[in-house]
Amino acid sequence: MSLKIISALFLTICGFNAICQNDSIIEFGNFKIPKQLEQQSKIWLNDLYNPIVITKGDTIRYTKEAVMVLTNKKYYNIIYPNDYTWEITTELMKNKWVKQSIWYMINLYMANKKINSPYILNTIISLDRVIDMEKVLINSYYSYIAFDPQVVEIENEKVKKIIRPDIAEHKLVVTEEIVAYLRDYRKSNLKN
Repeated sequence: MSLKIISALFLTICGFNAICQNDSIIEFGNFKIPKQLEQQSKIWLNDLYNPIVITKGDTIRYTKEAVMVLTNKKYYNIIYPNDYTWEITTELMKNKWVKQSIWYMINLYMANKKINSPYILNTIISLDRVIDMEKVLINSYYSYIAFDPQVVEIENEKVKKIIRPDIAEHKLVVTEEIVAYLRDYRKSNLKN
């Protein structure tokens, strides 16, 4: 997918809040997109596709967001509420917090697949037309499972120990199930 299409999506999601200068415009069909918006789109997309905890060999590196999850109680409570709800999921999506919204959807799917899966799968498929939702799903899981209070115990802003690896495994299975559905949907639409 071209960055110009992503920029147009970003413009649609964000609204037109960027400053437009005559010499910083990119033509996209009948639309004119500020170059500044294209740069913001790159940053936004990079965030969607990259985890907040990065491991290489024996080294673990935390991004700014990972540090914020560990140090900002208010943000932590947004990511890990007592109950995952559709109201908050929708608000997160409205505020361009797509990765966090997908984390909520993973948890909602796990909580009640029968009721929640049609809404989740329709949302994932709709977004997949413009964003690689397979990457976002996998990234959301790996980003937020690292500090999930159902899975790990955190003490002094550090993961002390893994307490429920079975829950982490179950959430991974749920994520993989959604990804498998998305892949099947993509295949069936290629044939049509």
